[in-house]
Amino acid sequence: MAMYELCGTFSLFAPTEELCAALETARSAGARFFEEWRPVKKADGRPSGLWSRRPLVAIEELSSFANEVRTYRCGARFARCAKLVTGICASPFEVQATMLLSLPPKLGGQGFKGLENNKEIKLTSDARLLSGRVRCCYGDLFFENTTSGRPLDIECQSGLVHDRYESFISDSDRMAALQTMGIEVLPLTYDQLFNPEKYHAVCAHIAHLLGTKPPVLDARMHQMETNLRYRLFTSWNTPF
Repeated sequence: MAMYELCGTFSLFAPTEELCAALETARSAGARFFEEWRPVKKADGRPSGLWSRRPLVAIEELSSFANEVRTYRCGARFARCAKLVTGICASPFEVQATMLLSLPPKLGGQGFKGLENNKEIKLTSDARLLSGRVRCCYGDLFFENTTSGRPLDIECQSGLVHDRYESFISDSDRMAALQTMGIEVLPLTYDQLFNPEKYHAVCAHIAHLLGTKPPVLDARMHQMETNLRYRLFTSWNTPF
């Protein structure tokens, strides 16, 4: 989780009301800080605690550092973790979904292979017209290769970003655009990920779309999944 946040384009930080006021004063004064760190606001305009920024560590740097410390104490474990990072995520929700779907079953995940984060998708002329985008869009959790031949784009529908009328229209247009290009689009809500029964139903559907089967979990794997979910949703207990 720490690796994903360092390599991702987000941070979680909930300032006090006094600090919020000071930050707003600084922003109004043109502080350069806000060119690098931008608060994501709720529908009512209040800060959410989620910040957008550039990655602090490149994935290549993470891999290089992992190789350097491999012989140190816990270095081998660090290196194994670094290899499990699938890409750059834009929110804790994307990380939670990525880890649950991509980690091997022995670590509590579903073991779906080929996942790419924030995959650049170049749009056709018809798709650009439908989506209102100039050249491309980005798929949150993208699977290029499926047995059906239709790529799968799983879109993390966070309540913070998507729970607005304008966002709903935008998401619908985007979904229609991608479908004209032969891409299967599956919206994923926080509740579907957080609720174990809904999560397993969604995983079965994803497996169907990928042309595979959900893993058969033994007692130990069930316990590992429970442990993973506890860590993911306790540390990041908000649907960003």
